[in-house]
Amino acid sequence: MNSKKLATIAGAAVAVAAPAALVFGAGTAQATAVSYSNNAIGTVAHVSDAANPAGAIEVCTYSSHVHNNPFLFPFFSTVELSGPTPSDLQILGIQTGTTYDVTVNCPVGGTKNFQQKY
Repeated sequence: MNSKKLATIAGAAVAVAAPAALVFGAGTAQATAVSYSNNAIGTVAHVSDAANPAGAIEVCTYSSHVHNNPFLFPFFSTVELSGPTPSDLQILGIQTGTTYDVTVNCPVGGTKNFQQKY
């Protein structure tokens, strides 16, 4: 293969890779955030996505299960966000101090995995 043809192929590869990095994310920044509060009937997860444009509707998924035991008390739900404004998700039950593995996935803000005690 001559150097001119190789340079053309390399240039095409860079032209495709640069926009893909912008669309799919070049870093590890996550815009999805979750905070918690308790009420008389359980825990409220406040889910937000700072990357979701104002006025845009985004449907995120929330799932949790007891740490190291995915079949004990799992919880799965969707939560609809309007722009970057947080939406509340009521999780019924008493707080026992049990550690849960939590995954929140938002199409715009990405996936956030963490542990939370309820």
